[in-house]
Amino acid sequence: MTVGAIARRHHNVGEAMRRRPFVLVCAVVTISALALAGGSSAFAGAASAPGVSAKQVVVGLVNPSSGAFGSQFAAFVDGAKARVYIANKDGGINGRKIKLIVKDDAGDPTRSKNEYLGFANDGKVFGIIAGSFWVDVAAQQLADKGIPVVGWGFTPSYKKYPNFFGHSAAAATTDETQGADTIAKWAKSKGATKMATLAFSDPYGPPAQRVQTKIFEKLGGKNVVTVLDLPLQNADYTAVIQRIKDSGADYINAGFNQSNVVAFGKALAQANIHPKVTLLGQGYQEDILKALGSAGEGISFALEFAPFELKLPPHARYLAGLKKVAPGETRGIQSMIGWMSLDAFLKGLEVAGKNPTWESFITNLRNVHDYDAGGLEPAFDYTQVPKVGQKCWYFVTIHKGKFVPDGKTPKCGKIITGL
Repeated sequence: MTVGAIARRHHNVGEAMRRRPFVLVCAVVTISALALAGGSSAFAGAASAPGVSAKQVVVGLVNPSSGAFGSQFAAFVDGAKARVYIANKDGGINGRKIKLIVKDDAGDPTRSKNEYLGFANDGKVFGIIAGSFWVDVAAQQLADKGIPVVGWGFTPSYKKYPNFFGHSAAAATTDETQGADTIAKWAKSKGATKMATLAFSDPYGPPAQRVQTKIFEKLGGKNVVTVLDLPLQNADYTAVIQRIKDSGADYINAGFNQSNVVAFGKALAQANIHPKVTLLGQGYQEDILKALGSAGEGISFALEFAPFELKLPPHARYLAGLKKVAPGETRGIQSMIGWMSLDAFLKGLEVAGKNPTWESFITNLRNVHDYDAGGLEPAFDYTQVPKVGQKCWYFVTIHKGKFVPDGKTPKCGKIITGL
């Protein structure tokens, strides 16, 4: 090699070295852009948010699995675990398996707040499944943090904060200025004319029941009994049932939880009261059906998901998962709510892309127009939820010891405003 050739080589190497910082910057920018866009580069599986690794997404869940309400709500966890099992069996979401960490708040608001904020601040979970009804005590801090929260959707936080997602539109029932006429229309179709409205003294039942009363009256019905301060535990229904009997009410709408449905149903049967419509709350459970016995005849329940008796493909997936993670658990509303809450979270994770962030989860899930929990409920629009209430419901009625669906499709109404 000549001296001139050597000189030219050193010049070229020097120029390359001087240009290298610019080349490296361009490379970093290009790789970052690919990652943010969910590109298929070697970096596409890299961790992008708390609780996310190349092969796994960690999700936290808070639920009152013990304490006064443990027997009622523990099945929520089984349903969530069942959905995780099926998701992982199918290969996970965008190539990542799901890991669920469960915390029990025992139904205590202080403990619940600590568990929710613990998940939000420890940097170990990507998002939170809210099985506990005390999520509102931590809601402002969770919103400030920006962590995705997914649950049933029946407390005000799901209507107020953009990072809160319900798997239904039930959150709007806490707004007493508007509501869907679906339930009232269904009751009137069964011959209801005089309504008895009952609820427990909790933050959410009375507002929802007042809305139902106003709508029933707007449709020409009459409210004849209103009791919205029943104790959550060990309620004595003697006086209430006597008032119902004296009033001639032919429609009872009671926002009861599972632990009270059996006692009320038996007390009603013992008093020989058989309204045209007795619509109770969360009693769609095989064990409650058995406990009610003949006293359950004619009692109805409104469901946001398709009844199990319709035997749809998503029911089979739910039952397969439940059998695997909780062999002794019977199908029912609480485990289904857990399943659907986790399913809504998985939908958010799916649309968040291969490199999910809190922002992409929230933004992209909020733009989903047709979420239907895998075919379990009527499709609704997350761009509108929870601006409007739950417009579509399935109804089941106990007849001869079985839950009998009122048709194969949900009943849908319209939103009544200005209540």
